[in-house]
Amino acid sequence: MSLFTSGSDYIEYVEERDKDFSSTSFSSSTLSSSSFFSCDFSSSDFSLALFSDCTFLSCDFSQVDFSSSSFTNVTFVSCRFKGTPLKTIILRGSDISGIYISSDYNELRGAKLDVSQALDAARLMGIEVTV
Repeated sequence: MSLFTSGSDYIEYVEERDKDFSSTSFSSSTLSSSSFFSCDFSSSDFSLALFSDCTFLSCDFSQVDFSSSSFTNVTFVSCRFKGTPLKTIILRGSDISGIYISSDYNELRGAKLDVSQALDAARLMGIEVTV
């Protein structure tokens, strides 16, 4: 039984598996301390959403609107972000090493990343960074 109701303003302590949330509006919602496994969020609206302490494993975020959303301590493992520009979101303390992006890397153009995230982004682009 799902504890998660799409479109809720505040979502906390939820675990969802294999759910189709495509084209769902989560605009201005808060997601906290939750886990999502193999969920489809493609073409959804996450504008102005706040994420904290969440894990997304093998989720599809293709064509998602992340305008002015914020991620704090969020982990993405084997997630797809094709056509989902990250230039207007904050990824504070989040692990982006496990994301899939398009071959032209447009999703990362203009993104604001901390040093460790910049290293992860460089690896995604096939750049080897040495110290």
